[in-house]
Amino acid sequence: MTDVSKLGEEAAQAVKDTPPIERKNGKMRNYRAMRDDNLLRARDELFEGGEAYDRCLERGSGDPAADRAVVEALIAERRIG
Repeated sequence: MTDVSKLGEEAAQAVKDTPPIERKNGKMRNYRAMRDDNLLRARDELFEGGEAYDRCLERGSGDPAADRAVVEALIAERRIG
């Protein structure tokens, strides 16, 4: 679980409000390991469609909204977005 003590208030609340999800194959991408530029691109693609969205549906968690919440929390934590 994300350490919400390092996030902005709004991002922390979003993480807390995200309900547990049943993952398609149990493997959400390791967004924490991504470089900042890749993380920002993943956020955009999860929102607008693109490689990250497709990967999420095909062989990831199956829930782009949950992935997007994790990505947004990491962006807030890193203070890059």
